[in-house]
Amino acid sequence: MPRTIYAALSEFSSHLVDLDSLQVAQARSSRDFLRSSLIAAMNAGAGIPRMTGGMVHFGSFARRTKIRPLDDIDLMFLIDLGQVQVTASPLGFLDPLTAQVDVRPAPVNLLDGYFHSQPAVSTRFLTSAGLFNSTVVLNEIRARLQRIHQYQNSSIARSGVAVVLNLTSSPWVFDIVPALEVQNDSGHTDYFAIPDGRGGWQKTDPRADARQLSEMNQWSGGRLLRLIRLVKFWNARQGHPVRSHHLEVLCVQALRSFYPDDPLVALANCFLHVSHSVHQQCPDPAGYLHDLGAYLSWDGKQRFSNLAVAAHQAVQRANAAVMLGAHASAARELQDVFGPHFPSCV
Repeated sequence: MPRTIYAALSEFSSHLVDLDSLQVAQARSSRDFLRSSLIAAMNAGAGIPRMTGGMVHFGSFARRTKIRPLDDIDLMFLIDLGQVQVTASPLGFLDPLTAQVDVRPAPVNLLDGYFHSQPAVSTRFLTSAGLFNSTVVLNEIRARLQRIHQYQNSSIARSGVAVVLNLTSSPWVFDIVPALEVQNDSGHTDYFAIPDGRGGWQKTDPRADARQLSEMNQWSGGRLLRLIRLVKFWNARQGHPVRSHHLEVLCVQALRSFYPDDPLVALANCFLHVSHSVHQQCPDPAGYLHDLGAYLSWDGKQRFSNLAVAAHQAVQRANAAVMLGAHASAARELQDVFGPHFPSCV
């Protein structure tokens, strides 16, 4: 039994919140096999999207903010549709901040004008308007996965913007997202275009999340990631009132200007900030979505706010108890926040 609340926090994080290191190693090995197998399967066919071999790691597993249980791993595979033209969708006239883009075969300039070149893939991947259909691309990935011997007994389904591979041998699923790498005139990657769940494409750039989180974690002395995982554990215990990525961004905002040395103070400050900021617009770090919290109703925001205020008050009481040397009382306060499995103190 730990003697101090700080030892209890470390023990709780290591044993009940943070991912098990052995399972992480197994997941990475499984991920690497999937990568090589899927690339080989896609590139063996004619007239279908090729995979470049590039893969962008994104999601909480890649950002090291995933908590137990390890139930899903997000993977973005870079695909090649030949020469394409990516332009802002007409929806942009309605909403300048929309992430929607149109993807079509690139025009070829000849003496007698412009015409569309034959795409590198079959015309069955095009809509009647001549745009690449992301749903058909997802269906092709699903079909190719089903041909891989090791996955023949697995559940493979298309869900929204991804193909979901549910392995029979592992507790986690892979969410596989195809992505086009959109470069500027200098050859640098501006962003990625991924399916939008309706046959179209949308902008994203997980590098922005990773960069912001890495910089903030270094600035905090390596303490931010564990704090985010603790808050996400608390959020899961409340029934996930706020989505994982949204909550991560709120936590980063909470501690952007000041990161206390005391983990209890940092935790209390974070809960207080997110209780207010959940009512405000929360742009995604890449700048393509103007509000990560758009899915929440006013009642949903208020419910989360009330829960966060209660957690803030409990952590404040725990901190006050620690200042009096009453670590056992502090542990009881944190059991109200994190549940009965939070360690008691002597």
